[in-house]
Amino acid sequence: MDSDEINRIKSFGITTHMLKAWIAFYKNDYRRNYGNPVAFSRYKLLETILEKWGN
Repeated sequence: MDSDEINRIKSFGITTHMLKAWIAFYKNDYRRNYGNPVAFSRYKLLETILEKWGN
């Protein structure tokens, strides 16, 4: 995930508030349905995006 990809995501109107909500949703779904690789992958990807978000 590089800065161009982050800027593209921002251009779609995605906010950090939305990212945090999605992270919470997928993390909870993974915990509730342990072994769901899709939920795990999505929450890890969203965490990476949030970490690289910047200002």
